[in-house]
Amino acid sequence: MLRLNLSRTTSAHLLRQASHLAIGFGSQTGTAMTFAAELSKEAAVHAHTASLVAANDLVPLNSLPPDAVLVLICASCGEGEPTDNARELMAHLEATSSSLDGRQFAVFGLGNSAAYPERFNVVAKALHTRLVELGGEPLTPLGLGDDAGLNGHWIDDDFDAWKDSLWTALKTTSQPPTKPDAARAPGVVIATHASDAGRAAREQYHAHIEHCRANFPVSLTHPALLKTSCNIELHAPNSQRSARHIELDASATPLRYATGDHVGIIPRNCSAKVARVLDMLQLDPHQFISVPATRNPAHAAIVHGELVEVPTAVASIFEAHKDLTGPPSAAVLASLAELAADPGEAAVLADRAAAARTHATLDGSEYRPSLADVITDAPSLAGRLALEKLLDIAPPMKARFYSIASAAEASPTQIDLTVSVLRYGLCSNYLAGLEPGSVVRAFARDSGFRLPSDPTLPVMLIGAGAGVAPLRAFWRARQMLRARGAALGPAHLYLGCDRRGVDDLYADDIAAALSDGALTTATIAAQHEPSPSGAVFVQDYLRQGDHAARVRDLVAAGGSIYVCGRETTLGVGTKAAFTDLLGNQVFDAFVRSGRFAQDVFA
Repeated sequence: MLRLNLSRTTSAHLLRQASHLAIGFGSQTGTAMTFAAELSKEAAVHAHTASLVAANDLVPLNSLPPDAVLVLICASCGEGEPTDNARELMAHLEATSSSLDGRQFAVFGLGNSAAYPERFNVVAKALHTRLVELGGEPLTPLGLGDDAGLNGHWIDDDFDAWKDSLWTALKTTSQPPTKPDAARAPGVVIATHASDAGRAAREQYHAHIEHCRANFPVSLTHPALLKTSCNIELHAPNSQRSARHIELDASATPLRYATGDHVGIIPRNCSAKVARVLDMLQLDPHQFISVPATRNPAHAAIVHGELVEVPTAVASIFEAHKDLTGPPSAAVLASLAELAADPGEAAVLADRAAAARTHATLDGSEYRPSLADVITDAPSLAGRLALEKLLDIAPPMKARFYSIASAAEASPTQIDLTVSVLRYGLCSNYLAGLEPGSVVRAFARDSGFRLPSDPTLPVMLIGAGAGVAPLRAFWRARQMLRARGAALGPAHLYLGCDRRGVDDLYADDIAAALSDGALTTATIAAQHEPSPSGAVFVQDYLRQGDHAARVRDLVAAGGSIYVCGRETTLGVGTKAAFTDLLGNQVFDAFVRSGRFAQDVFA
């Protein structure tokens, strides 16, 4: 059970003199947990106390101190499901009839309006509605964080606005304390350990971790350790893109999945990058430290199944548990600017902080330097950015999710990934560099992306780039059914790419599936090679001739359509094409029937 802080102490005089915030997070990748930890740390600045736990650990709610303010920060995952660490709370609220007797509460949700507009923040909305039904009193309007990044607006902006409204609602009647200097505020409280004692403690704890992995469900907090068995490039050598086909062996773990699921990967920072940061800051990478939970009420003491309370080498903590590769927030940059001894470096950091507040960059490019690069570009931080402060400002490592490209029917203990390698992507570059035998921390997540239970019904599979991953899983599942003698309905594949023969992924797999009848047709839309009819993108083909007739016939026959790719291009484009072909009413009814499924990303 994930507990970041078990303290639930509260003042005898809560009212408006000071409040105790019982903060619960529902987090799948770590963003909601990061927001919750940020809120917990700020509570003291506003003269309040706080406890921080996974949302499930708040059950039953009547066990909370009677005057505690309930604060929930919960993400919606998949097509609107609660995260694993919020499911129990959701079920408890649905089943209970116990009144909240006016308990004050606030809810902030994390969602993506572009990926699933009709299911946007459905978990937070349900929580807020149910708490009101049970007699709770909302302190603030429901906060709806949107990670779509539309029109330069980001989820951090939504959280900051909601957080400000919460502090305003909780403002004390007494004079608020002066806000401490953020840069020089104390960081986490650590304890140091002799190397021998630290190694002995780690060996004992590793045995405990192995016990947990064998006896607890695989999850973000208890990930399985998968071995890399294959890692190859999918694009031709003359391509300007890179995508890797990676196979992970789960046979020695309890991790299992269903065809169409996602896998969460917890990456690691490059060891050379970590060494560079620690060296510049004059921090000993081999020093064993621990972070006692009882002395750090606002910090995560358990991350990804590894207790930081157990003595751990500094380098190991920053390689596995802290994200040094992502761009730092405006608040972190401002703190670094105040710490820098060199006026020129301080000015650059302050300018970066100002740009980060509007999600811009200093040079107008898309590149935002990583936290590691920002630190190493400011040598005057050496001796001033202490280990305790670095542990405080570096965000926790978040999981990244990928659609599984293998079929559980064919290989239940092997997980295939199709990974587009992004220039500055932490996880994609981490995965691209895996050697055979390398161990990866991973867990599966139900995506709700499923083939029809009746394999004789027609299906249409639409993807672009690495969006081919779950579609490959689908046609491989159909190959297994065909091999077992099952009757199959037609399956029509549409894939977008840059150039045929160069960027069309899994061409040999597709040819084999066409040959054995798992696929009926395959249409490749090459962006740089328009068809004679002028079609460039998948949605262009869908509007034309036989393809348009195929769409109408499939819908009339009770078939299903599956789309996987970028929402802002493929997702929007295919929806527009289907609306044009079928009309608004027919397409809306088709979506409501559950026969139109998307696995899209922003």
